[in-house]
Amino acid sequence: MVEMMGGQIWVDSEPGKGSTFHFTACFGVPQETRNTAVRPLEISELRDLPVLVVDDNTTNRRILYGILMNWGMKPTLASDGSRALQILRASGAQFPLVLLDYQMPGMDGFDVAQSIRALPSCAGATIMMLSSGGPRGDVERCQTIGISTCLFKPFKQSELLKAILTALGKRSLAAEGVTAA
Repeated sequence: MVEMMGGQIWVDSEPGKGSTFHFTACFGVPQETRNTAVRPLEISELRDLPVLVVDDNTTNRRILYGILMNWGMKPTLASDGSRALQILRASGAQFPLVLLDYQMPGMDGFDVAQSIRALPSCAGATIMMLSSGGPRGDVERCQTIGISTCLFKPFKQSELLKAILTALGKRSLAAEGVTAA
């Protein structure tokens, strides 16, 4: 975990005296956070919001579908990146929110996100990555590709809700041209 966060871990130990564990980790503030005022949306603003859920795990898709429906959203499910891109191309700009699993066969979440960003009709979509862990440097890669949030599994419904409301709040304020003073 420490290495995934760009840090190091080590131990100093002396027999009979004990051990001291040390670690470092990088907790930089993303550029977007520094420059954009954030007003999280209210849960009522999610009503009827189309969301594309991309996950190769059937159980994960069903769980997310139920959660999102409970919040009044309109989820569409895709079992892989190719299917997700088919859906997006057919729908135009219908999906303001895309939830991507990181680890999928074929195209992983980053590949799918890059392909989504290449679609002119999806330029304004908010993309969130759902990951159970990944290689070192993922945070920087998320920022480079334009993934607004990376949420690590397992997560609570309340954490997912907060992440969605915050990510969509950033998107709506950026679209209005509102920035922090």
